[in-house]
Amino acid sequence: MDARTEELRAAHDVLAEFYAERLADALDRLPAERAVLDLFCDLTLAAGLGTSVGDIGCGPDSPAQGYLLAQKA
Repeated sequence: MDARTEELRAAHDVLAEFYAERLADALDRLPAERAVLDLFCDLTLAAGLGTSVGDIGCGPDSPAQGYLLAQKA
């Protein structure tokens, strides 16, 4: 792996730790967003689309990612 890739990876790791520390309970303060994620999970499962989804473009360690994992969606 080249030096630039290593640098990017290290920066991502730092940001992921920052997000994890400061945003771990973010959805506890955002009931509307949590409700949308719940609806997404319900509709995905009801449509028989399985339990694998892509969390694309939400940044490092998005609160939505952890929430979706906890919901088994």
